[in-house]
Amino acid sequence: MTEKRIAEASSLRGYFQEQWDQLMRLLEAQSQKREARLAEEDRLDEAIESIVTRTDSRMRALTRYKTRLREGARGLLLHIDNLVDELPDALLISKDTFLQDPQVSTFFSSIEEVNELCNQFYDMHDYLITPEHRGANEIFFILFLKYQEKTVLGSEIQGDILLREVQQTSVTFFGHQLLAPSVTELEVRHALK
Repeated sequence: MTEKRIAEASSLRGYFQEQWDQLMRLLEAQSQKREARLAEEDRLDEAIESIVTRTDSRMRALTRYKTRLREGARGLLLHIDNLVDELPDALLISKDTFLQDPQVSTFFSSIEEVNELCNQFYDMHDYLITPEHRGANEIFFILFLKYQEKTVLGSEIQGDILLREVQQTSVTFFGHQLLAPSVTELEVRHALK
């Protein structure tokens, strides 16, 4: 009889422990959701303040200005998140890829131009001198380019015939700018949001 009670008690303890663990998981999940919601509200408040500061700070005099701007700011943040998510994957820029990848060689006229750009970029220099980033093998950043299209006359081969003075479109990239240097692509994307 006592052995049966010991087995039942052990079984009940196991059952209650499982229930307790399940309750703790639910509470933890609820806590994480609440923290995520609060972080999102903080991000929204920061966006509203940034909008007001950069447009017209007199909006703060309006009653409930934050409430009035909340939905518009939420839509703006969602749009920004979607734009960042649609950015193409990272593109490796190195001497080898400059020689082998037509996309890289299209953006830069020479590998020296890449090195010069990185050396001139103030934020990159500040980033690289910090102890945690010194000697980083890879650096991720957003590259902004301006481009110019113009019509030029060039040569073209059609079959066995070389045609001269054929109208072509030439694209030139210039005004390179680097933004948000980081050691991971994910951090760069997060900085843009």
